[in-house]
Amino acid sequence: MVMMLFSFVTGYVNVTCWRSGLLPAPIY
Repeated sequence: MVMMLFSFVTGYVNVTCWRSGLLPAPIY
């Protein structure tokens, strides 16, 4: 349960960074 939540939050942060142009592409 905790790992699922962590993965969801990590993926959301990566997508947000990608849309903001901070990352070349989503990592997760």
